[in-house]
Amino acid sequence: MKQLLVLLVAITSFVASSEASAQNEPNRLVGYLALGLGGEVEADLDGGGSFEVDLDASVGLGFRYELMLGKLLSIAPMIEWLTYEVDAPGADREHILDFDVFIKFRGTIRAGRQEIELYGGIPVGFSFATDVAGTDNGVGFNLGIMGGAALFFGKFGLFTEIGWRMHQLWDDGNRFAANQAGLNFGGLIRL
Repeated sequence: MKQLLVLLVAITSFVASSEASAQNEPNRLVGYLALGLGGEVEADLDGGGSFEVDLDASVGLGFRYELMLGKLLSIAPMIEWLTYEVDAPGADREHILDFDVFIKFRGTIRAGRQEIELYGGIPVGFSFATDVAGTDNGVGFNLGIMGGAALFFGKFGLFTEIGWRMHQLWDDGNRFAANQAGLNFGGLIRL
């Protein structure tokens, strides 16, 4: 019983200190250019066939609103729009719209007046795609692992992220899985 009481006091102290430090750290509005590099699409078709094809570079835009949950953690609703094209003759550029939650583990380094944030993040959520491989619209989910660094200039900051993104989409019994390296460049504002 005594150990349980000590554990509860420790957890309460941690939560209270995290909430106090989170109040000192303002939430952030983040916007970025999203690039997808390399990668491939694997497809399993309802008729029994399957294929694999390389992806050309993807490009898009993303926005998120980061809610600070202490010194080491933030969580953000995120929306991202990507265009992609398979590396095949006559292929058209197609679109994916992601609605995600971005969970970010972060640490800050201060050197004089400069502040640098290093972090790792996990975007996870739902995806909607247009004209998946010549079929109708697709619905599915996405997941990723991103690492990044942000350099702050007072209220404003610039950042870059690199990692891996995966999309799984279904349409009329067909399954499409896209894997691609991700590279994001953007800016943020502390609110």
